[in-house]
Amino acid sequence: MERLMIAKEEELNSTIHELQTLYFVSQEKLTKEEAEKLAAIESFTTEMNARMTVERSLASLTEYLEKALKENSSLNQKVISINDMYKRLQEYNGSLQQYNSKLQIELNQTSETLNKVEREKAALMENLSNLRGYHESQQDQLTSSKVSLEESLKLKDALASEIGCLRGDLHQVREDCDRELPLVQDLTAEVVQYTEWTGKSAAELGTLKSRSVELEPHDSSHTLLLPVWVPFFYKAAAVGSVLLQGC
Repeated sequence: MERLMIAKEEELNSTIHELQTLYFVSQEKLTKEEAEKLAAIESFTTEMNARMTVERSLASLTEYLEKALKENSSLNQKVISINDMYKRLQEYNGSLQQYNSKLQIELNQTSETLNKVEREKAALMENLSNLRGYHESQQDQLTSSKVSLEESLKLKDALASEIGCLRGDLHQVREDCDRELPLVQDLTAEVVQYTEWTGKSAAELGTLKSRSVELEPHDSSHTLLLPVWVPFFYKAAAVGSVLLQGC
């Protein structure tokens, strides 16, 4: 009985040992499975976090891509606008070059015109200076002519007065010649003397006439006075001739 109990005890101890061994193995396996489970959970969590990060990155990249596409479209529009502006600038530059060439031609023409005007101005100034000199010379000649004319007028008045006296004398001489024949010879001598004086006056008349002709280009109005007093000299000469013929 004791042996049976010992055998049973040994069997129980063996069973307990096996169970303990199985327990330790199960415990190790459970611990391993728990560790694997924790690792799997951690890996899943990490993967989920990574996936969420990737999704967030993808969303951000999508948003950035959309923004980049919009910016690219805007940049394309800007490029098109810049190209159009560049073409317009090229056209404007061409127009400016043409306008600049036109301005250069006009500037050259203006310079030539200005030089021509300066030359004409210099010629006009020279002509003006010459005209001033000529005007001063004409003024001097006019002054001299006025003086000569005044002298001629004075001489004319004196001669006219003298001729008036001579006419009276000649008339009186004719009457005396008719009444007093004995005095003819004396009167003839006096007439001869008067004729000599009249010839001298005629010579002076020629001189005055020449001077009047010289004055005529300076003041043509002065020549209008000649017909007034020139006949007096010729009338005096005619009276002298008639008197000589009558006597």
